[in-house]
Amino acid sequence: MCLLICHEWRYPELYRQYYHLGVQMLFQSWYDGNYSEEEYREEGKDLGEVIPGFVRGNAANNKLWISGSNTCKKQQGFPAFICRPDGSIHGKLKRNISGVLIRQIDFDQQYSDLSSHLRDKVSRMSY
Repeated sequence: MCLLICHEWRYPELYRQYYHLGVQMLFQSWYDGNYSEEEYREEGKDLGEVIPGFVRGNAANNKLWISGSNTCKKQQGFPAFICRPDGSIHGKLKRNISGVLIRQIDFDQQYSDLSSHLRDKVSRMSY
């Protein structure tokens, strides 16, 4: 298990590195919220779509379970969620409502792996 913080969603090489280290579960925490209504409309709503989408892609590309937590303040960009290694959502809370998300995770279950044919080749690229 490993941990990433908020801004690090922007660096796909971090997720790749965790794949190479054999990580199965990644916990990532954000403070993407406490927007005014206007700030949410101007920025928060878009980030609330982009961030979970990007995380889902990183989960699928790197065979990771990802637990994404977020602030529970009003006008959060997105609610807490859990992503499976195939990129699908395993559960999520409701936006702007405090809560705890509990899900059972089976690390032995097999999931669709659409990146398997390229993962090792691409993930060893140098930057």
